[in-house]
Amino acid sequence: YVADLIRDGSTIEIGIGRVSSAVLKSLGDKRDLGIHSGVVTDELVPLIERGVVTNSRKTKHRGVSVATSAIGKTRTFYDWLDHNAVVEFYPADYTHAARTIAAIPNFVAVNSALQVDLTGQANSEQVGPVPIAGVGGQLDFVRGAHLSRGGKSIIALTSTLNGINRIVPNVQTVSVTKSDADFVVTEYGVASLKGKSLTERALELINVADPGYRERLKYHFARG
Repeated sequence: YVADLIRDGSTIEIGIGRVSSAVLKSLGDKRDLGIHSGVVTDELVPLIERGVVTNSRKTKHRGVSVATSAIGKTRTFYDWLDHNAVVEFYPADYTHAARTIAAIPNFVAVNSALQVDLTGQANSEQVGPVPIAGVGGQLDFVRGAHLSRGGKSIIALTSTLNGINRIVPNVQTVSVTKSDADFVVTEYGVASLKGKSLTERALELINVADPGYRERLKYHFARG
C-alpha cells in the first residue's frame, strides 16, 4: 500500500525498523527514486545497484543519496558505504530543515508509529508509562513533506502488535498532530486524512484497523 503511494521520480525519507525495511523492499518496480533521509540502511544497496534509486530527478544533490547517519546490520553494508560517492552525509540542521525539504518536489516522508488515534494523531515515543524513544526527526520530515510541491507524508504501522490494537481512540503521547496527518497505512489499506473532517478521519482509520477491533472503535467514536 505504501509503494502504491510513491510515484516514480519521488524523493523519499524513511526511518528504521521492520515496517520501513518492508517498505524499501517493496519498491523494486519503481524508477528514478531519490533518497533524502535522516538515515540510510542495508536495504538501500540493492535499490541503488538495480537502478531503482538514481536520484536523477532531484533538484538538490542530483545523483546522490543524502542522509545524516547510517545504521546497518552487516559489515558488508559499511564496506559498500565507505568512500562511496553515491551517498553524502550532512548535519541534521540541514537535512531536516523545512526550507531544504520544501525545495525538493514530490518529497515523500515515510515513518512509523506506535499508535494512531481516530483523529490522526500519532504516538511514536511511549508505550504505557514507559518512554522508549524521542520523536527524532519525524515531525521535521512530516512537515517538510507538506511544504514540498507534490509531497506527501505517510505513517505506516501494523494494525496490531503482540495482540494489542494500535489504532486507538486516543494516543498516550502526541508525536505528530492531527493537523499534520496525511496518510496512515496498515496491512488493511490506506486512510487518507488530509482535508477530512474528524468524522471522516475516524471512519477512514477504523477501516484500516484490525477487523476484530473495529466495532469497539466505532463504539468509542459514537460516545465521543
